[in-house]
Amino acid sequence: MTKQVNITNDNFLEVVKEGTHLVELSGDGCSGCIALKPTVMQLLPKYPQITYHYVVVTHETSDICHKYGVDRIPALLLLHNGVLAALVKGYQPEEILDLWLEDQLSRLK
Repeated sequence: MTKQVNITNDNFLEVVKEGTHLVELSGDGCSGCIALKPTVMQLLPKYPQITYHYVVVTHETSDICHKYGVDRIPALLLLHNGVLAALVKGYQPEEILDLWLEDQLSRLK
């Protein structure tokens, strides 16, 4: 499920406090970011338990990157009940991303 929530530094922890969330940190004009979003969108129907958020990194969201040690984009944060479960940086092909999600979700059970 894709959430249409305007995520900011101030409301991030409140948005992700319950459930499993995949947060894609992205940027305008980033080729890896442009390529990653459709890959993630292809996989989301397979993982209905995940709430997906697409966040463009700006001054209003940069604290999220600092909090989780994200030093490059694109990056994917997998959070469960507000706690970081996994992080991956850079573009990931669909097959690798699918395996990563399966593995991480199995660890949350």
